[in-house]
Amino acid sequence: MTFKKGAGSSLPGLWKYPTYRDSSLKSGLIWIKGKQEDDGAEGLWRIHDDLYELSSWMYRHPGGAEWLDITKGTDITEAFEAHHVSKIPEAILKNFHVRAASTRRNSPYTFKEDGFYRTLKKRVREALGKEPEPKVNMSKVYADLLLLVALTTAVLATSCGSFALATLSGLFLCFTVISAHNFFHQKDNFRMYYFDLCLMSSRDWRISHALSHHLYPNTMLDLEVSLMEPVLQWLPYESKSTLQKYGSWLWSPLIYSSMFHGQLILRLSLIVHGYLDNVRKTDVIPLILPSLMYFLSGSGLLQTLVTWSWILVTASFFFGLIGINGAHHHPDVFMDGDTPRQLFIINITSSLPKIFPQARFDSKGVFFSFFPPCVNLKGNFVIYRCREDADWGLGQLDTLRDRPDIQSNLFLALTQFGHHALHHLFPTVDHSRLEKLYPIMMETCKEFGIEYEEKSIWDMLRGQFQQLARTTPNPHPPGIENGKIWASVMGEYV
Repeated sequence: MTFKKGAGSSLPGLWKYPTYRDSSLKSGLIWIKGKQEDDGAEGLWRIHDDLYELSSWMYRHPGGAEWLDITKGTDITEAFEAHHVSKIPEAILKNFHVRAASTRRNSPYTFKEDGFYRTLKKRVREALGKEPEPKVNMSKVYADLLLLVALTTAVLATSCGSFALATLSGLFLCFTVISAHNFFHQKDNFRMYYFDLCLMSSRDWRISHALSHHLYPNTMLDLEVSLMEPVLQWLPYESKSTLQKYGSWLWSPLIYSSMFHGQLILRLSLIVHGYLDNVRKTDVIPLILPSLMYFLSGSGLLQTLVTWSWILVTASFFFGLIGINGAHHHPDVFMDGDTPRQLFIINITSSLPKIFPQARFDSKGVFFSFFPPCVNLKGNFVIYRCREDADWGLGQLDTLRDRPDIQSNLFLALTQFGHHALHHLFPTVDHSRLEKLYPIMMETCKEFGIEYEEKSIWDMLRGQFQQLARTTPNPHPPGIENGKIWASVMGEYV
């Protein structure tokens, strides 16, 4: 079993190879342009199999106009489902219906009413409705304090000429940026711009992270995967060279340290190539930090720039170390190229009796009984569909592992990309409210026969490098491990 680069996705439903995925210049803006070509939205907004004209609603959108401005001409089904826990948007949407879409969706996911995700969302909606938001949002308090410490230590580092203080400032800038990620998933607010202090753009990350990675993790549509290729190749391509598989041990620290400066270079490259529609007034926000350092420290311009650059390098290193090794890259986690839940191929004559001891055969040894509606025979193989409903929520759980080490308190979760599963499932819910949703998620997982899995920080760190070296796709779909059946829906495979 092999997986070739450029051959397409292993996920049924993701039938078109994303336009511009392998372009030499990659960015959120270019990813959106590719989606506009691929999604069959006809210049409108597509949700499921219908088209909507939302231009007149854009500036009344409670989440802010930017979300709709960015996504015009694309399929926003996953974004609409994940970003709205309330039922109110569904009622409003009917007023803007234009017509049915003329093409099938290019997506591996479904949102059935009785499926895992919508069942969970209904319960979360009820739970959040019963509990008012706290008067003091500790996520906001932590974000503001982190920013204050980052700015203060930056000024002190410049004034004292201390690289130790600059490194400390870089650490707190990293924590500030990660905490700001909680806010750019939500409706427009000033704290989301804390993210822009590090040379990256909250608008760009609303595309590459919130609309791409969050909605299609570890798939061909995940820009956070394709953006790092060919330097870091997490998908199990058979063509990886020895250097690509193991060289990452040497150059990963350099990559982590250059991510922030690299984003600046990328944004300047986009301008040079004529992508001027990505230029915004908020692009001046990164200059706030060096300006404060220069005017408040009393130091010269050169020392200010050197100290600022070092702060960015150290902040970038910590950001890359935490983010890249956080939740998604491990041999036990589903990556595009692996066998997905929707399709499981096994050989009748040898593998089937060992993997499925409950299977029944007729007098000629032909498989005939194991949830028959879900099984088709083709030659010498059983094509076993263990979940025709490729539920989006299950797709999220298949592609990540939470780390119990950082779930113990809000500060760690907010600054280390914690509560990762719940955050992926409900990205607009503030981190301060996620912890209380665990009992609901666990109950729903148990009801659907889903195992919620965790790994330690060190397991994920080691696994990330193991994943970079992996060239063989996992033949077993998520939920089936060591011959034991784990995944089921309401007692049957669908």
